[in-house]
Amino acid sequence: MRNSARTRIARGAVALPLAVGMALAYAPGAVADENVAIAGVEIIDPTGQPLGTAKPGFNVVVRTTLVNHQLPEKHLSCIEISSPGLFFGKPKTCIPLNKVAYPTKNETLVQVKEGAANGPHTITVNLTPGKPDGVGTDTKTATLTVTDGAAVPPGNPPPVPPGTTECDPVTIEAQGYRNGRTKGLEDGRKDGFADAYKQSYDDASKSRQGLTADECKALEGKGYTAGYTKGYETGFEEGKAKGGKAGQKEGKEDRRKGTSQNVAITNMVLNAEGVVGGELDCAQGLKVTARLTGSAAGTVRYHWEGQKASGTVTFAAPQEAQQVTHTVVVPNPPPGPVTAAIVIDSGPSKGQSKSLDVPVTCKK
Repeated sequence: MRNSARTRIARGAVALPLAVGMALAYAPGAVADENVAIAGVEIIDPTGQPLGTAKPGFNVVVRTTLVNHQLPEKHLSCIEISSPGLFFGKPKTCIPLNKVAYPTKNETLVQVKEGAANGPHTITVNLTPGKPDGVGTDTKTATLTVTDGAAVPPGNPPPVPPGTTECDPVTIEAQGYRNGRTKGLEDGRKDGFADAYKQSYDDASKSRQGLTADECKALEGKGYTAGYTKGYETGFEEGKAKGGKAGQKEGKEDRRKGTSQNVAITNMVLNAEGVVGGELDCAQGLKVTARLTGSAAGTVRYHWEGQKASGTVTFAAPQEAQQVTHTVVVPNPPPGPVTAAIVIDSGPSKGQSKSLDVPVTCKK
């Protein structure tokens, strides 16, 4: 199967098995944070087997294990995964930690680019706080080798000398601010705000060539942090008001029914079936399975975005996983990748969503 995953309010994902070789390699990152750290990064196939090689268009899963050294349970930490030459975007997942000494695992699905070049590719996993005043940072890397991919084109320009990169400090800080502002609004469930754009450019007012990669990264981080803080503050107040009303309403319902909707979704994984070699029997539709993990015993309502399909899923115990399925109607020919998205409609995770884009052609 060839499909891709898109994280919305950043969640992890898992997909279908791959017929590829198996191996594992990752390099240590920075010194572990005293609060929470990345204990390990594994590259696996969607069946859970270690993976060292993959072909363009195939799905792989990045499994990150966090260790909570001393933070309170449910402290929010974020994991961002990147590898520009290997896959598109930077999927980011924010998850609550388990109690101290208990590992927390996250699995994120990515698709190897169709044009990925043969050879080893570095996948970088960054750990950041889930809130502006949070703590916990770390970095780890893993390696995945592409086989039967694109050859490196001849005549490429020489690389930038080690330790430097070509960037304008004003531009890189502004870009970081814009990205942070957008992400802060998303995480705080706020669609927009009018006048949160305030940022000092004193440290970047003089453009000069040959900034080191660390300097560029620091400026981008500074802008991102400032923008994220502004966006998150606005979004948090919006989400707080909505969450209070929803919690009160659902609490009264549960008291009357003797049930519980006070269940957070700690992991969401989408998987599509029926696609072989990029082809699908479109008359049968695209079957999508969502694997949901609940934080406690109880029931959660959900719906499939853009579809007249909704339902409930019940968990019998904390961290139990349950599956729900849905069939997406596929026109012939499809106008583009077929998209399926599930949205949580109750509990602390209300509004949380996960989507899957599946490029397909209809069988003739």
